[in-house]
Amino acid sequence: MQLRHSRPRERLFCSIDGFSPLRSLCRWFAGGLALYWLIGSGSGSRWCADGLEQPIQEFFIAETVYPQERDEVQVTLTPSFWKSGHLRNGELLLEAKYGITNRFQVGAAFPYRALRNEEGDRHHGVGDVQLSVLYNLLPGNDPFALSTSLEVEFPTGDEDADLGEGEVGWEPTLIAAKAFGKAQVHVNIGGELTRRESNLVYNIAGVYPLWKKFTPTLELNGLTAEEGNRLYVTPGVYYRAGEEAELGVGVPTGVSHHAATYGIIVKLTFEF
Repeated sequence: MQLRHSRPRERLFCSIDGFSPLRSLCRWFAGGLALYWLIGSGSGSRWCADGLEQPIQEFFIAETVYPQERDEVQVTLTPSFWKSGHLRNGELLLEAKYGITNRFQVGAAFPYRALRNEEGDRHHGVGDVQLSVLYNLLPGNDPFALSTSLEVEFPTGDEDADLGEGEVGWEPTLIAAKAFGKAQVHVNIGGELTRRESNLVYNIAGVYPLWKKFTPTLELNGLTAEEGNRLYVTPGVYYRAGEEAELGVGVPTGVSHHAATYGIIVKLTFEF
């Protein structure tokens, strides 16, 4: 999940003026290769079918490196709320993911949004529907893992009501993760490509299973935009209800001048 002030699910993007989409993609994946080298070099990593331990299914904003297992279905319901000045934005997101193999998954997301702008006007309706794929390049053994994902966003939301972008968007992401004892750090480098703009998005997220049922998380989510830098710190905690369900609450908090004041994200996830 990512973020933008004009929408309930704000996107944490950094604008790169003057760059073509092709050049931007080259830069993103060059950065991803550098990230792979920094995290994986010297670790002696090799392919491993089991991969990393999986203490949680999802982060609140960042993407995890984990794919769904073969023939496994994951359904996530995510209500969220954002406050920024007089703006009030809310979203109810229904996501489904399916494991084609142990390393390749497909997914779909269906958002319903409600917002109030600075003039006090209220709008609600279906947002932009998303289809996605994720492939686990390196399951990891030391442990170290690397995945790549692509999300395609279709303009099903009303652009005039600020419920959608009004055009098809492509969101490639490279996801790396490394374990340090029980703790894990996941790093995302990716972005959004449309006909009008080319943007960069990044997240750093950590998870540490302190207790059997409760697992805290911490994320750093930021962007650099023309109107100023935005930086969020997102603490959260998950409760594991058996092997097939988990419930989490995260609170993104703006720590820079141009960031939203705060948000509340709830995730309810089931596996079948």
